[in-house]
Amino acid sequence: MKIKRFAALFMALILCVGVLTGCEQEKTDVFEPTRSSLYIRDDGTAAGAEITSFSEAYYSLAELKEYVEELVIAYNQEKAGVAHAYASDLAEGAARLPVAIGKLTESKGNVTLILECATPADYIAINDLNLTSDGLKAVTSYTVEQMKAAGKSLSGSFIDVAGEAVTVDKVLKKDSYHVVVCEGATVLQVQGEIKYMSTNITYVNSATVETPAGEVSYIVYK
Repeated sequence: MKIKRFAALFMALILCVGVLTGCEQEKTDVFEPTRSSLYIRDDGTAAGAEITSFSEAYYSLAELKEYVEELVIAYNQEKAGVAHAYASDLAEGAARLPVAIGKLTESKGNVTLILECATPADYIAINDLNLTSDGLKAVTSYTVEQMKAAGKSLSGSFIDVAGEAVTVDKVLKKDSYHVVVCEGATVLQVQGEIKYMSTNITYVNSATVETPAGEVSYIVYK
């Protein structure tokens, strides 16, 4: 059982009981989700949020916290040989945890869990998101410069945020822009301002999109 399956976990417990803005010099790093989503930072790290109903009186936040801590510790032990669930548990100068609990709170009948992850792949793996046909298979991020250096390119059709068609050459014109490649469905938020996207994406706001199941999507932001 993994974190994504909150509903099933809550039933078991019955028995045992953000706005992102950017600028040229420095970008703020704020993730304040109002629904389940994945946040990608410029440095390639990620934060994932699971937000779901937690309104019944017999639900136990303490039981959920214990479960999540055990899951995260087991994952970090397997991936990095470190038995911790929180970044604050680490000694100064220690390597980043593959996954760390950033937030676990209940408010107004909803519970919010935010996991800070060294890579998007860690969030996908600990959540078992890649085990269903319509799930999230992979998320990778590069700068345009890094993509070119690695001999990678983009495929498909692209639009800007106004919905106007743009060429791949225009999309890849600025080496400093960031490219997120997403395979599968998610609500995805970036640390910056979205400039271009593949045409299969639903634009939400200047930092957020929804990507479709079973397809590869591209988000380009500055």
